[in-house]
Amino acid sequence: MALTVGFNTYITLVEARSYAKHFNLLPLPIDDTEAEELLTQAAFSLDHLYSGQFLGIKQTAEQPMAWLRNVRYPFDSYGDPRDWSIFPIELGQAQTTLTSLIQSGTQVYAQPAPRVNYTRYQVGTLVQELHTTDAYSFSENALYTVTLLLQPLLEGNGGKLYITRGA
Repeated sequence: MALTVGFNTYITLVEARSYAKHFNLLPLPIDDTEAEELLTQAAFSLDHLYSGQFLGIKQTAEQPMAWLRNVRYPFDSYGDPRDWSIFPIELGQAQTTLTSLIQSGTQVYAQPAPRVNYTRYQVGTLVQELHTTDAYSFSENALYTVTLLLQPLLEGNGGKLYITRGA
């Protein structure tokens, strides 16, 4: 299976190998076919996990992947100017990172565990420990790095309010 950017991948095999080497990720398999299968799996996992959070909407309903997208404003969620007519580099970086996680055996669809808060009170010789969980707060999971890479492309980040004139 050949990789085609926009059809089954966001990054070429050569770029993915370079990125993995540069950022000390697990190297992609030497066999190109196996590496392409992993990259394809990561691309579709990326779309499945994040497509509902990406800025804008798909350009066409028929396109197989979440990008390219129609985004109303020429800014990412951090307020930086963007050209939305090309694939953002963060997608390829996140795809390669996710490929490395899949290759290492990480279950990318696993639900993160709730964060446990520990509180210790001591009054004289009396010690009380309180262990609580917060239903809305989760411990860092395997996708934390992938999510950080995608932050500029996700809805609701940066807390920016855009006021524009006209439509």
